[in-house]
Amino acid sequence: MPDDAFRTGRFEIKVNDQTLSTNDPKVRGRDILELAGLEPVDEYVLLKRMDNGDLEDINLADEENIRQPGVERYIAFRTDRVFYFKVDDRRYPWGAATIGEADLRETAGVPEDKAIWLERRGGAPDEQIEAGATARLDDEGLERFYTADRPAGPVLVTVFLDNEAKQIRSGDYTTETLKAALGVGEHLDLDFVDASNALVQLQPGQHFVVVAGQKFISHERQGGSS
Repeated sequence: MPDDAFRTGRFEIKVNDQTLSTNDPKVRGRDILELAGLEPVDEYVLLKRMDNGDLEDINLADEENIRQPGVERYIAFRTDRVFYFKVDDRRYPWGAATIGEADLRETAGVPEDKAIWLERRGGAPDEQIEAGATARLDDEGLERFYTADRPAGPVLVTVFLDNEAKQIRSGDYTTETLKAALGVGEHLDLDFVDASNALVQLQPGQHFVVVAGQKFISHERQGGSS
């Protein structure tokens, strides 16, 4: 029996967070970007998420057959270049200078019981990519990641307090337990440096998840704060 797409004459695809439909079962990379409203199309990189999580670079002129069962998934980036990285022995394309742990895990099919590590150059210690953390892909050379069994004990990550590197356990904290772990006095306030480099003051009793690379600033308590 024909599937729903053939009965209705509509075929669905997903581009980033948009679910889109078309009555044409064969579309080019250019058509997919135009359907998603991403123009000018030559300023975008289009990647196809395969069933096994792999990513395939789709050129503007490449023809895609979307009549297959299920919804074909694509990721579009506004960029002038494709970045590449390796996980274990396989190479993958990406359209941004950074990639999050969740995207790394999905793309390379890394199960939750495995940790992902970034191989550092020049003798620097390798860095574990914790949940919620991101890794840069625009440094010189191909970034290489590898997977390994998660350590049995607590995972220590490097964060920065007042521009000084500190190693503490990753995971959930309250403001008070985080200050204690970082060695911040009770009389001081603690700020988190967010992705836009803005300072966000951590409030008493607030829950916070620590991952590698985060930055914190301690300072004298401001007037009127608790």
